[in-house]
Formats: sequence, structure tokens, C-alpha cells
Amino acid sequence: MRFGVRANDTHKHRDERNAVTSGEHPTFRAKPGDRLVVRGHHLGEPEQDGEILKVVGDDGAPPYLIRWEDGHESEVFPGPDAYIQHFED
Repeated sequence: MRFGVRANDTHKHRDERNAVTSGEHPTFRAKPGDRLVVRGHHLGEPEQDGEILKVVGDDGAPPYLIRWEDGHESEVFPGPDAYIQHFED
């Protein structure tokens, strides 16, 4: 159990990264044109980001088809190290 978070706490809140969370597991909602940002896993490792081209899941949920900065595309189920940047139309 983390300090201040109960294991059975099902209260959902919006965190600073625009993901709705329940405990430690974010629930992602995105649309094409948003960006997926993945934090570096090690000290000094840069973030990676890519454009969401297609939402494969229902109602904005993963998986997402992403075009990464280097041009390659992949289908991604984001983990807790990721967040969505939403852009207005």
C-alpha cells in the first residue's frame, strides 16, 4: 500500500496528466490527433511521444495506432508511465 492510498480505494479522480485514475491504474480516453507521451524509464532518459492516428478500442480506450517521432507506427496499450495530451479541434 502506498502512503495515503488505500488498496480498496475505488474513488476516481483526474490527475495532472489528463488521465482518469483509480488507484494506480490510469483509464485512457483519446481521439485521433491527440498525442501519447511515454516517460523515460531511467534517469536522464527522454520522453517519447507520438501522434494517435487511430483509436482501436471503444469510446477512446486503447489500443491506439501511434506514429512515433521517428516515423514508425505501432499499436500500443499504454502503461502507467504514459499520458495523453489532448488538443482542441
